[in-house]
Amino acid sequence: MIYNNELQQIDTEEKSYLIGLFYSDGYVCSTNNNCGITLHSNDILLLEKLVYVFPFFKLRKSHKNAYKIDCTSK
Repeated sequence: MIYNNELQQIDTEEKSYLIGLFYSDGYVCSTNNNCGITLHSNDILLLEKLVYVFPFFKLRKSHKNAYKIDCTSK
């Protein structure tokens, strides 16, 4: 799924929550043109909900006790 400026206007509770989560736990990587959020495996339901609401994210296992959602720009 491609990002289509869904976050251009912050007009829902989910968008506000996602922006706040990015400020607290997110990352932006300019060398790979991607961004994401990595959380403990206890928080996988939250990440799954975010992927459902924002399908441009992909859910991946990050390491032993963590999962991440991320998206890449072309």
